[in-house]
Amino acid sequence: MHIQCPSCHARTKLSPGEAEGARVRCSECGRVFPARAIGDDRRAVGRRRWLGVLLAAAALAAGWVALRSASDRPAAAAGASRASAPTTEAR
Repeated sequence: MHIQCPSCHARTKLSPGEAEGARVRCSECGRVFPARAIGDDRRAVGRRRWLGVLLAAAALAAGWVALRSASDRPAAAAGASRASAPTTEAR
């Protein structure tokens, strides 16, 4: 990932062991700043982040649908058994 110093605008590549947001020191001016991707790297990070959000939303939706359908089944089965049971009226 390529980063840029916000003070002197020097560009460098972040080492693989450091993640975005890690505090790094600029080799040109010495300023310490949080590492942020620039240009195409930033768009790639954004796409990965959105992909994670979409996958999490899909998993939540699937879980909700499964839970909803599971809770509807017993009610439907109970309603069907009541409807088919013979009724006796007290006169």
